[in-house]
Parts: sequence; C-alpha cells; structure tokens
Amino acid sequence: MQPTPENPYGLQRPPFPPPAPWTPPAPVPPLPQPPVATAVDSSARTAAIVLFASAAAMLVGIASFSWFSKGDNGVGLAGVQECFSRACHTTMWSDLKRAPGEYALLGYVGLLALLGSIGLSIHAGVVLLQNQAAKAKVRALNAFLGIAAFATVSFWMRLQFGELGHRLTVGYAGIVAIAGVIAAGAVAHRSVRRLAAGGVR
Repeated sequence: MQPTPENPYGLQRPPFPPPAPWTPPAPVPPLPQPPVATAVDSSARTAAIVLFASAAAMLVGIASFSWFSKGDNGVGLAGVQECFSRACHTTMWSDLKRAPGEYALLGYVGLLALLGSIGLSIHAGVVLLQNQAAKAKVRALNAFLGIAAFATVSFWMRLQFGELGHRLTVGYAGIVAIAGVIAAGAVAHRSVRRLAAGGVR
C-alpha cells in the first residue's frame, strides 16, 4: 500500500464490518407510584396521646418515693428512702421486718402491674398511630390496668389510713400514678377496644 498524506506509513487497516442497523431502545417502564399514607383517625391519635401521657404518669409512680413523705424521707411502692445530708439510702419492703406484710405485697404487685401497663399502653399507642389498632393487646392491657388500679389504690389507702398515716404527708407520686392508671383504663375501655374491633362510634 502506497503512503499517502492521510496514511504516511502505508499501513493497511483491517476491514471493518458494516454498521448494524439502528433500532430504537426499548421503552422504559413507568416508576411505581409511592404508597399514599393513610390519614390517622383523630380519635386514634387522641387515644394514643392519652396512653403515652398515662404511661409517663405511671412511670412516675414506679420511680418516685414521693407517695408519702416524712421530713426528708419518702415512701414508694418499692420501699422507704431515707435521705441524709449527702446521700439517700433505699430499703425495700421485704427488708423492713417491722413493716406490715401488706405493704410489700401491694407495693410489689403494684410495681409489676404498672410495668406491664406502661409497656402495653405504649404498644397500643404506637399501633394506633400506625392505623393498626387490631394489633393492640386490649385484653392484656385491661387486665394489667385493673390489677394496677387495685394494688396502687389499696397501697395508698393502707398507708394513708393505717397506723402510719398520722405520721406521713401525702406526696404527689401516688396521685399522679393512680390518675395515669385511671386515664389509661378509660381510654382502653372506650376507645382502644372500639378501634381494635374496627367499629365506628
């Protein structure tokens, strides 16, 4: 092959295959539409808010020793807390040999019932906000709330009107906890049960 200005070295190019005929690309399928979030019913939202607030109130009853007080000392469901200048010491009911047995029984039952009520109340509130009210454990919630109401009210009345009542001052924790139990019970009975059954008021 003779050199040319376009090919000064006289190289021979290999033969190229003819270009393939042009074909239009395959159509792109449309993107799926994002799921539309279902609006939460106003009654379900209200019930969830009340359940969350009630759970917070019941948590106060568990953590606080301000059911009753005497000076710097406090009484709670778990036992007695004695506070000094720099620290506080907690003594469980089971370690107080002179305390009546009802204090330990009602206090510990109240603690366990409140813990169960808090967990089930939060669970019910979450499923209500997710429009899945049927997943709420209504029977278990009502059972724990019933036990909590009996134990906490009995504990409060036993201390208030018992032999130690004249030496103790009523605190806020018991009232807050009992109010939370009552509020959660009312919502569970009236709203959560209806929403879980799919009824319309």
